[in-house]
Amino acid sequence: MSEKQQADPFFLKMILGGIACMTAGTVTHPVDLIKTRMQASYATGGASLQNSSISTLLGLIRKEGVGSLYKGLSATLLRESIYSSLRLGLYEPFKQLFGATDREHTPFYIMILSGASCGMVASAISNPADMIKIRMQACDQKPRQMRCHIKEIYSHNGIRGFYRGVEATMSRAVVVNATQLPAYDFTKHKLINHGIMEDNHLCHLVSSITAGVILTLVSGPFDLARTRMMNQPAKKIYNSMFDCLMKSIQRDGFISLYKGFTPQWMRFGPFTIVQLLVWEHLRRIFGMRTI
Repeated sequence: MSEKQQADPFFLKMILGGIACMTAGTVTHPVDLIKTRMQASYATGGASLQNSSISTLLGLIRKEGVGSLYKGLSATLLRESIYSSLRLGLYEPFKQLFGATDREHTPFYIMILSGASCGMVASAISNPADMIKIRMQACDQKPRQMRCHIKEIYSHNGIRGFYRGVEATMSRAVVVNATQLPAYDFTKHKLINHGIMEDNHLCHLVSSITAGVILTLVSGPFDLARTRMMNQPAKKIYNSMFDCLMKSIQRDGFISLYKGFTPQWMRFGPFTIVQLLVWEHLRRIFGMRTI
């Protein structure tokens, strides 16, 4: 590894990662909103009114207007500025911590450990922003400002209320980041090392598409549990992530763990592509190596 590569500033990596994910979050926010509404439909134990992505979208526009597709965007940007800045910025330092010395030939298990570690740390810190984001997206009443949701959460449960569902958030983040970043990293360097592609935008695109597909398949149940736990009423229905998953299976079968799968895939695919392409491009603009 060259001296220039070693000198890439950590905080600049974090900032560029945050900008990339805020961009991706803005682009994919409407799909994320639809996914959240579908997953939250059983959070209070009532019958589901959203049977498909299209019916959820049409119902949302009919009842709340087109502008509702960007409900909670401010919380999304807040969340990405904290969570994604940390998880992307910490990925390479964790790889070095676990013994990686050559980014082009890093063992896959180190990629997985690094992705899981940065996801766990970032999600624990950003859980309050994640909580507010999901509450704002799941609310089907008149839109309320972020501070109203903050006040409501605090009045019901105090500071602890902002960490409801933190175990599901952390579990999901471990799975997501142990999948997305390693899948991208591994695919990209395999393509380059075998001479199939060069380190360019096309290679980044193929690698990010691959990572998005794998990520959606692996993270679906964890994403469902996180949404339902964070959106449950003051009188808790689910005691833990495992309890939420088991009750969902008992009520609706195993397939219910993938409720909202289509919009989740529609979000994770474009989100992963935009996020990683923008991040890699910004790094090049600032004279930094790609990951």
